[in-house]
Amino acid sequence: MKSLLAAAYSKVSDFKNFLYESEILDSVRASGAVISVGNLTMGGTGKTPVVDLILRHFEAKEISTNLISRNYKAKSKGLHRVRWDRLDAADYFGDEPTWLARRHPQTPVFVGPEKSRTLLWAQSQRPAAISVIDDGFQHRALFRDLDLVLLDASDSLQSYECIPLGLARENWKGLARAHAVLLTKTESSTQSQIDLLIQKIRLVFQGPLFQTQMQLQFPEGFSSENTRVLGISGIAKPQSFEKFLREKYKNIQFKTYPDHYAYQDSDFAELEILSQNFDLVLTTEKDMVKLERGFLSHKIHALPLKLQFVSGENDFYALLDSVAR
Repeated sequence: MKSLLAAAYSKVSDFKNFLYESEILDSVRASGAVISVGNLTMGGTGKTPVVDLILRHFEAKEISTNLISRNYKAKSKGLHRVRWDRLDAADYFGDEPTWLARRHPQTPVFVGPEKSRTLLWAQSQRPAAISVIDDGFQHRALFRDLDLVLLDASDSLQSYECIPLGLARENWKGLARAHAVLLTKTESSTQSQIDLLIQKIRLVFQGPLFQTQMQLQFPEGFSSENTRVLGISGIAKPQSFEKFLREKYKNIQFKTYPDHYAYQDSDFAELEILSQNFDLVLTTEKDMVKLERGFLSHKIHALPLKLQFVSGENDFYALLDSVAR
């Protein structure tokens, strides 16, 4: 049954792409250049660190940039510019937009239910030379100058089967319209698995392909042998976060919540009691924007996640610069 549903999902996706490629459906063109950071699968491919890197690059060059995101699982439903200093910002605007807005106060972050409409509204509020679209690959209603597609190298090929057989939003043919592909989380994969994924990619995509890895920065002053550690996360793929922590600390326990989880007072109370049995409480940066306002604020640490290029870093930045105008 799942195979039949996956085949139907793939056909529907192909038909939608056909409508846009045949210009039966139009894509909105906005002023300025548009860069999309997207993927083939549902969540957890490392888009946020890539978006963070892109924003830092254009900020260093003093090129005006807007970030466009969706207020997914957030209280806000309309078009908004994210106010990261609002007390309930993470719940109201969304955790990832809030974290990025806080990290990049000079770059406006706009959220809304539909990215093309949000982009046009953002440009009317604050025109920018570059608009970065978070998770925009399947949003064909918006024309983009640069489509970056991220693939999680630690995922099995089964994950790239269409929903519900796998996690893919569309089949491999969709990669043909990408301008560049980034393999993420290569540190959590084997070379044979990476080689197999590259072979699969090259059947449909011949453009630039970059390999990257993630690195967590741990707090200093805590023994890896004796420190009792509690890891808390509400992300799409907690396995990567947990793997990093298990490699660093010997005495560790995890409390895991669904992706984009809205922590309640009862959760804070439970975590406060649980944390009393540990010397150190660690979480992701995305979760920290929600957890820091709770009872754990005095002892919880967020682990900064940094994206590193295995090779081709200069070529990647040159690709970004090629669309800036």
